[in-house]
Amino acid sequence: MLAEDRVYRLIKLLLYTAKEENVEVTPTKIQKIFFLLEKEKGVQLGLDFEPFIFGPYSEKLKDYLRQTN
Repeated sequence: MLAEDRVYRLIKLLLYTAKEENVEVTPTKIQKIFFLLEKEKGVQLGLDFEPFIFGPYSEKLKDYLRQTN
């Protein structure tokens, strides 16, 4: 499975779970969750995080989120 497909599936799973649990998910929270998936759990997604104002940030992840909506 391509990393891009994995990212889209994980985004959809995260949003579905948040809806089922009635939890608000903001773009900042999504950035942090995916950062932790890569750095702490070793999930290879190729998102190229860099430090930013509110924490880790990936322009690639931002693009994936735009295309998911």
